[in-house]
Amino acid sequence: MLIQRTPFANITISSSIPWVKTVVERTSLNLNKGRSGRKSTERAPENVEIVHQALLAIPDISSRKNGLGKSKSTFNRIVKLELKKDPHKVHERHKLLYTDLPRRLNFAQWFLQKK
Repeated sequence: MLIQRTPFANITISSSIPWVKTVVERTSLNLNKGRSGRKSTERAPENVEIVHQALLAIPDISSRKNGLGKSKSTFNRIVKLELKKDPHKVHERHKLLYTDLPRRLNFAQWFLQKK
């Protein structure tokens, strides 16, 4: 019977400890480093407040034609990440009333019979 050796056959716990320590040290240094990219200037608190006030004044404001001098992506990013709202245009629908129930029920029954 032929026994195949794996590339990891010679690894012992004592030989792997220095390697694990090195990986942990390097990883922890990178995690504590912070952001290395560009600063986000468009999502500054002043801009977030401007977009928030615009949404309060005009709830169905378009992200493309926002009138604030902000790009569509900046506007959507502020609305989604900072204000925690859906960045798409809100469409008003009529309120469902109790008097709509018989008409909706008739439609549902008609639709089921049609299938």
